[in-house]
Amino acid sequence: DTAAGYDRRQPRYSSDGTQITYSSNRPLTAGGSRTSSMNIWVSSSSSLTETAITSTTTSGQDAYAPEFNVSDQYIAFEGYLPVSGVTPQSSNIWVYDIVGSSTTPITKNTGANLDSKLMPGSTW
Repeated sequence: DTAAGYDRRQPRYSSDGTQITYSSNRPLTAGGSRTSSMNIWVSSSSSLTETAITSTTTSGQDAYAPEFNVSDQYIAFEGYLPVSGVTPQSSNIWVYDIVGSSTTPITKNTGANLDSKLMPGSTW
């Protein structure tokens, strides 16, 4: 993207090098506006095909720090996404199942100052 304000951050390659995941506030649809929050994206490393794993547009509901697991079947990430309909005041750890296309919270903190974090560059 060449438009101002479209950020792509924290890129991580899959262990086999065929995919890359990152957080971005780029538009969720072609021709759309950038989002007010960061979302997790996955892309083939050999093409420009990008798919949003999360799709929040609410300011403050950011998702970031994505990491592939060693088998490249899952992507773990941190995020302030709603847990059981409640918008948390702390970050949680989430896992995206690539094959099942589903996202599951591993931690479910909703109160303030209870952040769950992934170690940067870690694999699991």
